[in-house]
Amino acid sequence: MRKDLLSLININHNSAVPVYRQIVHSIRQCIDHGQLVLQDPLPSVNSIAEQFGLARGSVFSAYNELRASGIIDSVPGKGYFVTSTITRQALKLFLLLDDFTTERSLLYQCIREVMPEETEICVFFHHDDPDQFRTLIREKASYHNAYIIIPASDVTSTAVLSTFDHKKLVVLSGNFSTYHHTFGGINALIANNLAELPALLSKQFL
Repeated sequence: MRKDLLSLININHNSAVPVYRQIVHSIRQCIDHGQLVLQDPLPSVNSIAEQFGLARGSVFSAYNELRASGIIDSVPGKGYFVTSTITRQALKLFLLLDDFTTERSLLYQCIREVMPEETEICVFFHHDDPDQFRTLIREKASYHNAYIIIPASDVTSTAVLSTFDHKKLVVLSGNFSTYHHTFGGINALIANNLAELPALLSKQFL
């Protein structure tokens, strides 16, 4: 590594700010100040965890957030590296639906119309296949920073959705009353809550 990024990461263990947010802020600052440029490698999760005495999960959370913003990415054998020097976090919406129907098309159009113009919406379908549901979330969700999901009917959906940051998640159906911004069904969402989506989802990013 041609620059010691570890020396540029500032962690204050006495701060009320979560350590993963401190890592995110440090890397963003390095990019903003020109200390990191495109394609620069980043230190491994293990090296950061060992250097600062952190849980690996905290470092993964930081890197996943940066990747969801399009700022970094990873390649097997290469590790993490910088992919963008634009550090302003845009809203990238992961829209996971059960099937492609007229009703779902209407839902998408409504969401598209009320979300900010710069919002990137990526639509996926699981066709009520639990394996496909889990695969799409495992392979695609981490590249986004807000989520609207119609879960698969399989009972394991509850466990899968529990891994999300509930402040960034809208569940459109199912019995998930403990989640933030959860509504009883699609029709209720369209009729009563769709206008609230920009505030619910974009206030943390824009």
